[in-house]
Amino acid sequence: MSVSEDQLSPGRLKARRRKTELMLAQAMRIVVADGVGALTLARLAKDLDRTMSSMYRYFDSREELLAQLQVRAAMKVNEAISTALKLANEFADQKELGAPARCVYQLLVIAETYLDIAFDNPADFRLVSLSVGDPAPLSERMNPHGARALHGMVSLYSTILGNAQTMGLLSVDKDPKESTLIFWAHMHSVIPLHKLSTVEGIFDARKLAPQSVEISLLGLGLPAHLFAPAKDLLAQWKMHRAEG
Repeated sequence: MSVSEDQLSPGRLKARRRKTELMLAQAMRIVVADGVGALTLARLAKDLDRTMSSMYRYFDSREELLAQLQVRAAMKVNEAISTALKLANEFADQKELGAPARCVYQLLVIAETYLDIAFDNPADFRLVSLSVGDPAPLSERMNPHGARALHGMVSLYSTILGNAQTMGLLSVDKDPKESTLIFWAHMHSVIPLHKLSTVEGIFDARKLAPQSVEISLLGLGLPAHLFAPAKDLLAQWKMHRAEG
């Protein structure tokens, strides 16, 4: 059974957290190299040249180890999206874009950032997807920080959709939170098909995903004429970010 941190002195607590960080870092390397399925306490113990009994002092089970990695991934993804939206808004402040089109621009920025993570950092995306897709309740160790990070990702989109509704861009009978969940589900349905991109003549999932995002947002009721200026500014921001 893992040791409760409440039972440790400040010095031992600091040492324990340092060792935990090293273990989680190695666990993430396993996930990146060989996938989530390869992560077990036995594999981690072998890679770190530790005994299984010592591993149980830090993690009660593989599920607890995985939950802690999911917390890290969720916080990392949430931070990436929040930072991108902040920078994108600062860029938009220097341009002339009406409030309705800016709503669409913000939604596209969040979606584009999430897609970048999915394709460029698949291990983090996979861990977040597992935590979201698993019908079982989030573990107690996931709830305080990981669940808050997951909620942060969803609430960003929900807030912008709420603003769009206030401006009359969405029907008043649409719940922004429900619309957000519909959108995330739609986007997640395309991303796993990336594996088919390796089959010649099928499709390029990275190019298809943004199209799927636009179709989803149009399906929620956002006016089609707002997408051209929003996409143009998105392209400008991406170029600005790449040059910076």
